[in-house]
Amino acid sequence: MGTVIYYLSNILQQTMNQLASGSAHGKVYSLIAARAIDNKDLLLYFVVFCLVTALVTAIRKRGAAHGWNISILAGGVVYLICMFIGGYLVNNEINITSQIGTIIGSIAIALIIQFLYNVIDYTREETFEFEDEEYYYYVRAIPKVTVEEEEFNVTQITVPSHRFSLKRKEHKQEHKEQDKEKGEEI
Repeated sequence: MGTVIYYLSNILQQTMNQLASGSAHGKVYSLIAARAIDNKDLLLYFVVFCLVTALVTAIRKRGAAHGWNISILAGGVVYLICMFIGGYLVNNEINITSQIGTIIGSIAIALIIQFLYNVIDYTREETFEFEDEEYYYYVRAIPKVTVEEEEFNVTQITVPSHRFSLKRKEHKQEHKEQDKEKGEEI
């Protein structure tokens, strides 16, 4: 999609330059539309983008195990094949090494983002079936990967407030003084 935006921005810039110099006449949007239709590279990239997006969405929505990874790889392969075939049909020169490098880089980035964003544990997959009055439900639940945390046992120690009351300390002090006085009298 970025390539389509790139081509459209180039077409817009060229159209504005021609309007400013006076070499083109007409409405801006009609000039841009005419240039966009004439630009076979733009149309090729747009059609390939639509095909790859439809394919990736269809594979991902099928619910297959590892559907994300399969759709990313299939999208990259289909993009590469469509670009080569489309480049041949449009008589466009396509640099094979740059296309393959771009695809490998894009697949790697997509897999990394998918791994960081959507961590799924396929080993704990569960399937449920149930029904109500109108429908049958088939549910496939795949939990996300979780890291178990250590359980901490917090023991709360409470000391009765009467053990440290001021009156009791004063009372003990009085008893000590009385014991000392008795000890002195003896």
